[in-house]
Amino acid sequence: MANTKITTNVIADGAITSAKLDTNITISGNITGTLATAAQPNITSVGSLTGLDVNGTITSYGLNFDISDGVEINALESIVFDIDSDNNQTGRVFQVKANNSTALMTITETGSVGIGDTSPDRKLHVNSGNDNECVLFESTDTEVTIELKDTTGTAAIKSRNDFRFTAGGSERMRIDSSGKVQIGTTSALASSTFSVKGAATNSQQVASLHNPATSGTVYFMAFGTETSYAERGYITYDQSNVAFTQASDITLKENVRDLNNGLDTICKIKPRVFDWKDGHAKDTVGFIAQEVEEVKPDWVKEKEGIKMLDTNLPNTIPYLIKAIQEQQTQIEALQSEINLLKGE
Repeated sequence: MANTKITTNVIADGAITSAKLDTNITISGNITGTLATAAQPNITSVGSLTGLDVNGTITSYGLNFDISDGVEINALESIVFDIDSDNNQTGRVFQVKANNSTALMTITETGSVGIGDTSPDRKLHVNSGNDNECVLFESTDTEVTIELKDTTGTAAIKSRNDFRFTAGGSERMRIDSSGKVQIGTTSALASSTFSVKGAATNSQQVASLHNPATSGTVYFMAFGTETSYAERGYITYDQSNVAFTQASDITLKENVRDLNNGLDTICKIKPRVFDWKDGHAKDTVGFIAQEVEEVKPDWVKEKEGIKMLDTNLPNTIPYLIKAIQEQQTQIEALQSEINLLKGE
């Protein structure tokens, strides 16, 4: 039978089987009907193809398009691919392949999509192989947004190792697998939970805290301890001075009593002038931790074998005030003796 050209619509009430057609068919009209799954000759549709059904027992690939020039599908309505429509099979997938072997994309019957992975274990599983740049989200707008949402309005981003943020071709921030955050550095500074490293520029601050309030005491940062979080201090601005402020309310204290020996304690502390061995400063005014420790051990702290003092010894302030009070008492007593000697 020679090639057949049909220029009108073909309407089949039953199946068109290979017993009836054994040559190529060129149709310029429409096909409406059913084709049996047995091997069919080639069908070239010059017109529109409406209603192409394949039924019967499917062995191997039920419908195979072997087209050298590519396939284009234009639909005015939805295109539906129903995998295992009678729900009597398991493990069925829809795949897009390249070179007749490599699966580029896999959609499982449970709705999971694998790109570069034939067994996706998430709803979207992208495996880029040896390429560490896995996914690109691009927008022609001035910004691109990724939204994550669940029924509670929260979202989670997970990483089995470090989570790294890159901008301008360089890593800018990292959250490591232990939960520590590093900005401007790729490793924690002195094992800190939050590390920030700035540029080596003396006129550029490493971090800025901006509270736009214009009246009253402005709070920039709070410091807390305990598992339940108890606030211990703040960095504040009172419209005149920036200060470290700590909790001192009477409701937080007990066993309150007078301080004694203010003048004696202050007289034992030795103010010093010294140079730092690393050369960063000379003729510095301050104290030596070991010398202070001999007078007030509780004022001295130690970290990694280095003894430390609070800057300018703020704990001395109560003793200074007490020393002044004690001196004032002494002055007043001496003044009374002088007045007595003068006969006043």
